[in-house]
Amino acid sequence: MRPAFAVAALALVLSAACATPAQAYRYDGPRWPGRTITYHNATGYTTAVRAAVRAWNSSGVRMRFRAVSRRNARVLITGGHGEGCRGVAQVGFHRGRRAPVRLGRGCAYESLMTHVVAHELGHILGLDHENRTCAVMNGSGVERCGSQPAFHFRCRVLERDDVRGAVRRYGGRVGTVRRDPFCPVFGPPAASLGLTLGLAADGAVAAGLTIPAPQRFVGDAGPTIFIRLAVYRYAGACPAVAAEGPPLIVTGADYGPQVTPVDYPPGPGVWCYAFAVQDVGGRRGPVATASIAVPPRGTVHQTTRGATGG
Repeated sequence: MRPAFAVAALALVLSAACATPAQAYRYDGPRWPGRTITYHNATGYTTAVRAAVRAWNSSGVRMRFRAVSRRNARVLITGGHGEGCRGVAQVGFHRGRRAPVRLGRGCAYESLMTHVVAHELGHILGLDHENRTCAVMNGSGVERCGSQPAFHFRCRVLERDDVRGAVRRYGGRVGTVRRDPFCPVFGPPAASLGLTLGLAADGAVAAGLTIPAPQRFVGDAGPTIFIRLAVYRYAGACPAVAAEGPPLIVTGADYGPQVTPVDYPPGPGVWCYAFAVQDVGGRRGPVATASIAVPPRGTVHQTTRGATGG
């Protein structure tokens, strides 16, 4: 008799074949009766569990997971399966027994835990490990799904093979699967705030500015996306379209308030500087501009003004 539990992504690999190579999904355990599986989440992984449930409920499978009270749940999601982004679950339906799903503690990656929970819910539906094609039911994570680009997360939770297997067992139809499996963790750079220009004693120009941290689309740990600051210089008034052509300088930048050297003494007159923040993915934020009047040497007079454009 097969064991009633299967270890999730990033844990042990155990599988039993019952599908052709063209239908790579595998089954184990009895199917659930009815069209609804009630569950209760007793862990702190609220967002990940909801995302995994939403993925299965919107997949086209004629079986839905529905959150209920702990007392009324037929599936109970708890912690206690070691540390990290891992889990274990009952495979299929077993009459007279509440189906357990146990998740690891302290997983700092929301996107990864979403896939772990989706993997475990696949076990609840009766899907076994599948390691011949890209699937959330891969025994050691999405091991056949290609490498993940830097500062991206796998936002396509279920693959067509996963949904085909569940549809074959419970009915329904395979819904539309997102074409691009990856999404950026961070939004594009935002506009600089509080931009000012000033002159040093030797006439050099420095900029004071605040670069807002980018929007984070998923609660994953890890470094913030890297950025750099490109500075452009124009004689006279700022052009209608700034930050085009070769920059004056390109320098590393940090998020938050900072003072950045911009230019050696540019000479007397009015000078416009345009600032563009670009992240490592090539995305550029809105262009901010500021002008400064550089007086002739020997005078003590300067003016600054700043603006932000699109």
